[in-house]
Amino acid sequence: MKHFLSILTFSLLGVTAFSQLKVSEITSDSLALKFVREVNYSKTQAPQWNHFYLTEGTEWNAYYNLTKEQQSKVLETNHYLNWAKADLNNDGKEDLIVSGYIARRPGDWSTSTFKVLLFLSQKGNLYTEQDLLDDQSAKYPAYFSLTPLNGKDYLTMYRWRIDISDKNRSLPVKIDTLNYSNPIDAFVNYYKALQQPDIVKIQYKAFDDFTGSYHEAVLENNDKKRIDLSIYTKQPTEAKPQLLKAKLSEGLWMQLDTLSRSLPKIGNQTNHQQQLKKDALPTELTIYYADGVNVKFIDYGEETSYTLSAINQVFESIIQNTFDQMAQRQQYINQMMQDNW
Repeated sequence: MKHFLSILTFSLLGVTAFSQLKVSEITSDSLALKFVREVNYSKTQAPQWNHFYLTEGTEWNAYYNLTKEQQSKVLETNHYLNWAKADLNNDGKEDLIVSGYIARRPGDWSTSTFKVLLFLSQKGNLYTEQDLLDDQSAKYPAYFSLTPLNGKDYLTMYRWRIDISDKNRSLPVKIDTLNYSNPIDAFVNYYKALQQPDIVKIQYKAFDDFTGSYHEAVLENNDKKRIDLSIYTKQPTEAKPQLLKAKLSEGLWMQLDTLSRSLPKIGNQTNHQQQLKKDALPTELTIYYADGVNVKFIDYGEETSYTLSAINQVFESIIQNTFDQMAQRQQYINQMMQDNW
């Protein structure tokens, strides 16, 4: 049986943050630190936040054996901030960004976990909190700055890493300038231009374990108003994957199309079976262009662009929302049958 559902929009950002201290009242390092601790600390559930410290911008020096010339270059060209306020989501209210780390004591790098926390303003004087670092990035120093472009401030992230995929970099740091995407409520990489060929299909696939389980979503744009959604789920014991058919809203497709065309038209064409790591499971995003070119991005969650991460999260939400709506519909049908019985 084919099931057709309409998938709407959703939010990707984090949980609501509560504090007696208002963002507008933060004017110093001590107040920024107090705000973060007040929002996150719990004596029984999250005591580690009492050991959250602001970065000083030089923590990288303890991790890397850089030459004096390289050290001077970092200090001269990168002006890291440990906290700042700016209107990043264009709602007329200031948002708060804080760079810091959790450790047993200040400067204890053997126990440190780095954080770049974003408190984004919402309606009703509320804020949502999100950590802009993934698990791998949190192992090494990370910072941010504000970059003025086109009359507004953009968030620039600096993620120091041990293993950088771009071997041409003179320093082990990945730099991303981010722009807030209102329709999907997420931050994506800033782009100047989009790929010109139309996208006819986007395929997302995530591997659940090393035995062959996966879930997959395929979007096909037939006439720009009917976006077909096919969701596949496969278990190792099944000969064929289970299939669920649905429809995607045109507005959400347009957002995915824009984000996908902002990615570079190059990708990793390596088969995932050759690329599969022993201790990590990949996601695959394949973009099919109208000119016949298709590009595959294989992601292990390491050095991922914020745009690719946002697209993957959108697909995960699409899949989850589809199954949630399906379960609600089945529950409604069951209730009707019981009432009539």
